[in-house]
This record gives sequence, structure tokens and C-alpha cells, in this order.
Amino acid sequence: MPRILFTVALFLILLTIAAYAGAGYYGDIEVLSSDETGISFRFNPADPDRYMTPDPADSVVSLSKSVLVGIPDNAKPFIAGVSGQGLVPYSSPAGMIMQSAGGLAVIERLQIIRGHKIATVRLFPYTQGAIFSHLEVTIEFRIDGNQPITGAVSASDPVFESVFGYSVLNYDQVKLWPSRLILPSLKKAAVSPFEKAVTWYKIQTMQKGLIKVTGQQLSAAGVSLSGLRSDSLHLFYGGGEPLAVANELARPNFQEMSIMVFDGGDGLFGSSDYFLFYGEKTDRWRYPADSQPVYQKNIYTNINCYWLSVSGDFAGAGKRMATVSGTPGGGADTLISEATFYVREEADILLYGTESNGFRDWATWYWTTESPFSFSVHTPKPIPGGLSEIKVRARTRGVNYLTVQRIPATPIFTGYDEFRFTTGQIQSSLNAVSVNYDDDFDDVGHFDYLEVTYRGYLAPASDMLDFTIYDVTGTAEFVIDNDFSETPYIFDMTDRFSPAHVTGATVSGGEIRFEADMVSSGKRYFITAPSKTYGPISIERTIPSNLRNNLNQTDMIIVCADEFSADLDDYVQYREAA
Repeated sequence: MPRILFTVALFLILLTIAAYAGAGYYGDIEVLSSDETGISFRFNPADPDRYMTPDPADSVVSLSKSVLVGIPDNAKPFIAGVSGQGLVPYSSPAGMIMQSAGGLAVIERLQIIRGHKIATVRLFPYTQGAIFSHLEVTIEFRIDGNQPITGAVSASDPVFESVFGYSVLNYDQVKLWPSRLILPSLKKAAVSPFEKAVTWYKIQTMQKGLIKVTGQQLSAAGVSLSGLRSDSLHLFYGGGEPLAVANELARPNFQEMSIMVFDGGDGLFGSSDYFLFYGEKTDRWRYPADSQPVYQKNIYTNINCYWLSVSGDFAGAGKRMATVSGTPGGGADTLISEATFYVREEADILLYGTESNGFRDWATWYWTTESPFSFSVHTPKPIPGGLSEIKVRARTRGVNYLTVQRIPATPIFTGYDEFRFTTGQIQSSLNAVSVNYDDDFDDVGHFDYLEVTYRGYLAPASDMLDFTIYDVTGTAEFVIDNDFSETPYIFDMTDRFSPAHVTGATVSGGEIRFEADMVSSGKRYFITAPSKTYGPISIERTIPSNLRNNLNQTDMIIVCADEFSADLDDYVQYREAA
């Protein structure tokens, strides 16, 4: 069956209008003229409440109606004229704030739907406490210089004839115009990341640091250890980032991870053997090579997933951590004993709004509505007297004050929901922080999180140290406070999919020293005690399903509200029979 790429969102737009069409969706519009040069129509909003459109981000509503207009393929639409007549006073429903639009009509978008060029025109009959009894709109179709497509008039299709007939205002003319041919996709479906093997083992974690997976754990998950070669272990990772909502944005890149294998030297992986890899939290600081660190928030889960295969059609042995020498040579260009550190304090406890007046945002969780609000922030080994920056995010009209160790911080920036301060009071270990903020414009204030950026010495906290150095070139020698419980592992984490084990560091006089060749785009290091490891929360044997499989291929997934499901039955039958 030919694969047809169809945007679910576009289909739902058509379906939404089609669902209303039976009740006369365009019963309030009179077409005055329509041909290949343009369309004129009169909009008569007899029942204003029918056009009420809430803004989910604010407490306001507007009156509007969306109209789909077909456009010749070699033309562009322009609003040539719009006028309103017969203003009638209109009072908004209790508790609602009406918003006047900047104009009476606007072309919001232009899309190709099954070969037809379709414009979405939005009409706004409300203005300053009154509503027009009718709007007259003229839209011109102007040739944009492209040659028209000839010999490509769409063939009759009962399902889409019905949908377009309901939803496109001038479809009686549109169906006679040449449209773009809909050809079977010539692009090969992307290869499944699981194609190399049939059976995989999903390793789930929640911690940042070294993850230790033992042969005994793999055996319990169903891995046969009999004669299992250590080099057959392949670990893959999708990056631990939330999927973007927009389909046009890049999907996660499934890559093999470098691991350290401890098998006793016999090349076989038994029940007493284990491997280590660097695990990430789903909520974490990210360190891009071309910008300063940013915090990644995953609103879906706090569990990260890694994928292990012990058999399959792989080109070679599993990927292992490289070893690089960090032995100090005495001729370093730069001595580095401090770095910039980033700390974020937050708690996901409540949503913005209430059940009675409605939640405004289902994706963002807030910490508290209490003001003033006091809490502690942990900052290991800051440089005494150094100036630190604090960022507060809150839904509020303003932050009245922020104190650190009861000393007011200095405000340096005020935005819509972001407030920045500087302070010289950051100290080692716990910092007493208090923030006092106002209510929001239409609700109580909601405090989200606080971030601290500070300069500190290279010293571990809880047997771990994670830092990034930017804008340094040449050879650098790092000086680390040896407050570790044992001689630590040092990893070059510049490529988080391919960590490198740094060897040859010297340990003397309470310091650990190692050298590295630097690059201006940044080098990241993670240093931890070898015994500071975490186990996975689960290991699950799985055979991933493949929607791209040619023998059982899924061409389309339809997502819709329950109210639309009955209207989709004909379309589903149409697709299944294609």
C-alpha cells in the first residue's frame, strides 16, 4: 500500500469544521462572488457567544471565526478589503474579559492539504464593547509568478470530497482547479534504531553518575551468560531528552555509548563481572559546546532509559571508553583550580491556577504560593567574596526582595516572569535564601525555581565533581582538592556519548593534578570515587515493535478527541481499504 504522509493537525482542522458543518458551520456566511481571481463574502454573526475563543495563556476571550478558503496553486491570497456595518452593543459573559483584535480579518496560515492550497482566514467581529452585525470581506488571488500546474485536476474521492465540501468555503470552484499531484512517497522510511538486533534489554536509571550493571543482574533479566563474550555488549542511548511537540523538530539521535567492562581479563562476561557507564538524570544541566549551560526539564518522566544488546548484526565489538593520558608534564600554558558552577533549586508541587478558576498551564509545575518563602541552597566551595548571580522564576507582578544570609541581593533585571540578582553572600555548604514576591495580575503569585551561578574551587561534593571550562586553549593543568574518599576516576565528558578515562593524574599534598589539551568550545570533566556507583532501577527484556516494518507497516496514526471519533469512521475504513 503506498505510504501517504498526512499531518494529523491539518486533518483535525478539517474534521473540526466538518463536524460543525452539519449544524451549518458556514450558515452565517453568504458568498457574494467567487472565481479564480478571488472571493467576496459576508459574515453575519447572529449568535455572538458561538464565536467565543478563550486564550489558554490569559484570562481573556475574543470573538472570532475561522474560514478555510481554497487558493489557485499559482497564486497568493491578499485581503483586498474588509468592512463592518451595524455595530450592536455586546456585553461579555460574567467573569470574562473581552479582547479586541487588531483588525477585522487576517490570513493566519497557508497550507497544502491533499494537493490543494488552503488559506485559513480568521474573522473578528468584536470591537470595543460592540459587535458588527455583518462583515464584508474581499480576498484577491494574485499570481505569484509560478507557472500553473496543468493536467492535474484531482480525481473524485468520496471521503475527501465530503470533508472539503463541508470545510472549504469555495470548494465548488476549488475542485475544478489544477492541484498538486499527490504521489506515493519516494523517501525511504528512516531505519529503526533497533534494527541491528531483535532482543534488547531496557536499563532504567534515575541517578547522575556511574551506573554499575552486573552479570547477575543481566542474568536475572533473561540474558544467557553461557559463553557470553564481553565484546558483544553494546549499550545505546537516545540522549535522555523529552520529545519535541512539533514533528518538524529533530528526533533524539540514538547512539552507542562508551562503557568500561570489568570481566577479569578472560574476555567472557560472567555473573561476577560488571560494566560501568555514565548515567544522566532526565532533569539536568546541559553543556552545549557553542553556548553557556542550560537547564533541561523533562515534564514527562524522571526515569532515563538505556538500551543493551548482547547479540545482533553489529559491524564490530561494543564501544568502549578510550584511555587518555593526563600525566602532568610541567609545561602547561594555564593552571586551572576554579570554575563556574550552576545550581538549581525547585520542587514540582502545584499547577498555576485552581480547579475552580481553571488551570492555565498543564506543563509547568510550581513550588509554592507562599510569600515570603525561605529555603536552603547548597553551593560547595565557592570562592569567598565572589559575586554570584541568582535567577528567580515566578508568576508575579514583581519580586519585592531576595535575601541571602539575611542580606538583600541587588536586583539587576526584571522581566515578565524572570528576575535576576547579584550577591556576594554565597558561602560554602548551605545558604539561607528568602524571597518575597507579589501576587500575579489575576491570581496569587506562584514561585517556580531559583538558579545560582557562582565561581568555586575544583572540589568534590558527595564524592563527585562535575565542571566545564570554556575559552581556554593550549595545555592546561587542573588542580583538584583531594577531598575524595578514595583515588577517583577522572572522565573527559566533552562528548557525553563517548567519555574518555583520564589516567596518569598525580595525587600529592591534598591535591590531584592532571593535564589536558584544551579547546575554546569547552571541555567537561566528571570526577568520582570508583565506589560511588548506582544500580539500575530495572532491567527489562524487550523486543521493540517496529512501525516501519514493510510486512506490517503503520502508515498513519490518528489522534483526536472523543467527539470526533465517530466522524473518523468513514476515513479509517477508506484508509484501510486503500
